[in-house]
Amino acid sequence: MRWALWGLFFFLPLQWFVLPGIPYGQGRLHLVAMGLFLGFMLVRHRARAFRPTIQTALPFILAELALLMVWTAAGLYHGTKPIGPFQDFVYMSVFVAVGTAVYRAARDLEPGSIEALRWVALVASVSLVLGLSIAMAINGVNPATVFGQTIATANPEILQKELFRSAFGGFGYSTNAVQGNLRHEVFAAVLAAMFVASWAVRLRPFVTRRQTMLFRFSMALGTLLLLVSLSRSVLLAAAVWPLLSLLRSVATARLSGRQVAVAIFAVGAISFGLVSGFANVLWVRFTADTSSYTARDSLLQLGVANIRAHYLTGGVDTVGASSHNFILDSWLRAGIFAALAAAVMTILIFGLGISLLIRIAAEPSWILPVAASLALPLVRIFTAGGGVIPPVEWVVLGFVAGAMAFEAGRRREGAASLEKGPAIEGARPSTVASG
Repeated sequence: MRWALWGLFFFLPLQWFVLPGIPYGQGRLHLVAMGLFLGFMLVRHRARAFRPTIQTALPFILAELALLMVWTAAGLYHGTKPIGPFQDFVYMSVFVAVGTAVYRAARDLEPGSIEALRWVALVASVSLVLGLSIAMAINGVNPATVFGQTIATANPEILQKELFRSAFGGFGYSTNAVQGNLRHEVFAAVLAAMFVASWAVRLRPFVTRRQTMLFRFSMALGTLLLLVSLSRSVLLAAAVWPLLSLLRSVATARLSGRQVAVAIFAVGAISFGLVSGFANVLWVRFTADTSSYTARDSLLQLGVANIRAHYLTGGVDTVGASSHNFILDSWLRAGIFAALAAAVMTILIFGLGISLLIRIAAEPSWILPVAASLALPLVRIFTAGGGVIPPVEWVVLGFVAGAMAFEAGRRREGAASLEKGPAIEGARPSTVASG
């Protein structure tokens, strides 16, 4: 299992590599990895192994199935092939598979899996560094020159176009066709791995200083990569994490050594950013670079205008003209009933986030990265092009479902033990940490 998990998170950031010969544009390396992971889980486990995740996420799964049925029916009505619904069904299946793997790892049903998950941030970060290094070397991109020009002019567009767009071209995408916006999901994969690794470490702490230092290095490397991405949506989702950590510390009146280390790193990173000039680039990116805001506002207004003529059955082709809104694009494609299903899915994610936020101080510490990870799909639902839940966010939601299934099982066992009375003297304690 550990190799399957490492393989999934190793290939998840490498989204600009496309394998030839796979139909419907599904040859992108991270999608192939997700499909292989799904196949591995289906071959390895019987149907009952997936039951805890499915039971925990059943309302969300039913809403997604309703969306897929309406989307398929609307597509057939308008004479289009149900390729999109099929792809989403596969993503939903990966969601269940990832949730099952996470649940079984937490329950120690897969020896070594929870330990393997502690290193997925390092795996994903190293994978992205290697992938970008190879891509830049082949395409003749000099990152030092690009960074120098970006900082000298405080122009984030230089970094986006000259580094990411140039590096991503030629591996299945033509240089003209590839877009720097691909970086959003590339770096979202790193953030997803950081959430999972932090959860696993809190659930199963390290026993040696060397392991702890290597883990902290992996998180620092991941943070550095996120800052370099200049992806506002990913950075916004990442910013929720320290805010929740601070809220938990205030509520519990307790400051952990991990938080002190994070604060020291943050001060160092800010100081370096100010000295190097990169902080100015970030400031311009978030405040002065409004071209994407204007473009998305225009697309949103166009989407709202199109709904008036297609509110019941949809039929609007959102390819290339997406409103970047999961609910609105579902409405445009498949009508109002698809929009209602998409709205239910969004409300369920948001409701879980609010629920965890309310009880963040009372829950074990490993709930913190689970709650923080919900920010990524919520942000991307309202910013991702195509108006669908992107593949990386399905992996994140699968992680959340598996973690919540584990938490639900832990609560049931705790309630059952209380009903049975005090434990028998000499009984073996649980091997699962309670946080």
